[in-house]
Amino acid sequence: DPADGEGLFGRAFLAAGREAVRDAYARGWKPGANVGVVHVGCMNDMYGIRAICTGEASRSRDFVRIFPSTPASMFVKEFGFHGPCTQVSATCSSSNNALLIAKLWLEAGLADDVVVISADLSFTPEIVAGFTRMGAAVVDIEPLEACRPFQEGSSGFPPGEAAVAFV
Repeated sequence: DPADGEGLFGRAFLAAGREAVRDAYARGWKPGANVGVVHVGCMNDMYGIRAICTGEASRSRDFVRIFPSTPASMFVKEFGFHGPCTQVSATCSSSNNALLIAKLWLEAGLADDVVVISADLSFTPEIVAGFTRMGAAVVDIEPLEACRPFQEGSSGFPPGEAAVAFV
């Protein structure tokens, strides 16, 4: 939604979170008093960072939008959630870590419910080129042929971006 700002990362984050909450409400979810939010990401808004580093972004709000806490704060405020809120950044294991944090919060009574939102729009051409030069990513092979981590002939991962959330 363009009303969510100019950054694609923030828009993707909020859209994924809203979709998860709408789906949960449609399934009969009634949020508890303490709803926690775990934001999963790695490099998040590389497009925004590039704009700042190259001087294309000159307004203070351009700088604020690249902080991982900005869309999470907007999300929590929009839904009136009160509970713990954190970001997890552990490269490929970020989502697994986020699920463990959510489970710990629930078991410890720190949250009645937890919304986990994963959004990462970091694959600028420069980042993809770096992963390709390092031999970790491949861009010239079909994804299902390239990404076979435990099989002979694996040649790296195909880069991709996504945003997903669940309650």
